[in-house]
Amino acid sequence: MSPPGPGNEPHPAVRARPDGRSLLWLAGSVTVSVAVLAVLARSLDLRASGVLEALSGARPELVLAALGWSLGVQVVLGSDKLRRVLAAAGCRVGFAETVAVRMGVGPLRLLLPGRAGGLLVGVYFWRLHGLSAGRASGVLAFDRALNLFGTLVWLGAGLLWLLGGRSPMTLVAVAAGLAGVLLVFFSGQLHRRAPAWAGVLHPRIGRFVGETLAPIAEISPSHRAGLLAYGVVYQSAPFVICALLFAALGVSVEPAAVVAFTSAASLAGHVPGPLAGIGPREAALVGLFSGAAPAELLLGVGLLLSLLVQVVPKLVGAPLLPWFLARVGRPWRSG
Repeated sequence: MSPPGPGNEPHPAVRARPDGRSLLWLAGSVTVSVAVLAVLARSLDLRASGVLEALSGARPELVLAALGWSLGVQVVLGSDKLRRVLAAAGCRVGFAETVAVRMGVGPLRLLLPGRAGGLLVGVYFWRLHGLSAGRASGVLAFDRALNLFGTLVWLGAGLLWLLGGRSPMTLVAVAAGLAGVLLVFFSGQLHRRAPAWAGVLHPRIGRFVGETLAPIAEISPSHRAGLLAYGVVYQSAPFVICALLFAALGVSVEPAAVVAFTSAASLAGHVPGPLAGIGPREAALVGLFSGAAPAELLLGVGLLLSLLVQVVPKLVGAPLLPWFLARVGRPWRSG
């Protein structure tokens, strides 16, 4: 299917080129991750041999269970969530196709600069399903916002469980974050006025913002609430995997702490710069769980968590990468 008619401008990611700049970004992101881990290791006097020794006693069946859980959530639930968001935006896509797209783009999401890999999902639906650039971006933004909302819900629930009323300012901050996300999801006035505000900068920007918000505005409030609930279920995966890893290593940690601290570490993993959030995520885990286990073991848990949640699920789709590139027509050769 060729792109739709006039007014449907090419998706920005179509012009992305995997040239030397992408390789420089990849090298830079790896360097940032290594530097953060090196600073962490130096500040706590940690050694690689100590991390490997701490992980050597892990029960392999529980580590495999964590891997299986991660792949199941990422492949099955992640694809179904995206399919439901697309359907709510008026784009009907089969489950098998959505799985193939998510898996096929996985290596690119890991290796390309910033969110360029994720934007290629938008390119796919622009080229093959007629979504405009703005609507495709809106669908992807909506899908990411569901994840953010889910993480904030679990962070708030974990902190409430863990702290009770002992730290009201922390709970207020989490509540403010949740309120901000809900405002984006449910504020009709924001959906109507934001394009005009953005149009002050440039009419094209205003149109793009309007198309980006359109998928949210067009979904009924009850359907939006259902998708938000789906995001909460989906974002339970990191702390379930972290709990399995602690169990594999024979470490007893309070469940409330696992829920709250793993959710906080997930947010830390969104800091731009490091590859797949590696470095900040581990530093957050080591700091938050300090006292529950030796620092070498906590660093090992953090590295395994990054590997199982962020790296392996993206690389496992490598066999589908040629299929994905063929379907989008190698977008970097356009424009």
